[in-house]
Amino acid sequence: MSELIPGLPTSHQGCFHQWATLPVALASNGLPAATLKCVDDDPSCDFGAQTGDKACTFRVGMCFNVNNPGPRNKTGGQACTPTDVRRVWLLKPAVPQTTAGVANLQGLEQSMERLGGIAQTLCTNNGPRRNQACAAAADCDSVPGAADGKCRPAVTFAPPLVTQPACTDFFDVVVPLRTGVNGTRRQTTVLTLATVPSNDPVTGQPLRPDTDSLKLTCQPRP
Repeated sequence: MSELIPGLPTSHQGCFHQWATLPVALASNGLPAATLKCVDDDPSCDFGAQTGDKACTFRVGMCFNVNNPGPRNKTGGQACTPTDVRRVWLLKPAVPQTTAGVANLQGLEQSMERLGGIAQTLCTNNGPRRNQACAAAADCDSVPGAADGKCRPAVTFAPPLVTQPACTDFFDVVVPLRTGVNGTRRQTTVLTLATVPSNDPVTGQPLRPDTDSLKLTCQPRP
């Protein structure tokens, strides 16, 4: 399993409960809530350096293979299991359209590169170039001109990531407010990752990937 962990600007190379530090909102099962809300310029949740920047800066990290045996285990936290991560597909943001989106993607990639990952773009559709490097969707077409190719960012670990625990440091995710003729409105950014383990050593077949999402919402000041 993998978990996107929001938290304070302190790097914890430890298990899950070391990452879920205040002021993180927790769900009833003890995991961070799938949706976090922040008000622009609120120092308890906005880690941006500027006042009046009309954006919320969240600090986010990623911990691989978090095992959640229940609402709380006997130690009051979550357990860590051995890690086996071969590839992480970056499903959202897949093709950032804004400056903030590009920076968010780079922060996510760089956090995993510091664990030994290699950031690249790979073909994800079922074609002859699946899992091969690409620069654009057309590079992944099943036949030239088919327009059915998909080229997505990914981080590959070769050899697979097997250290325990395997937690990235925190990186910044900036969620700008939506601005228009009627003033500023809330904006939401969703991070979605698919973590792919090694193939089954006996059958050689791919093991089931794990998908994790975190929704970050920035709200304007009242």
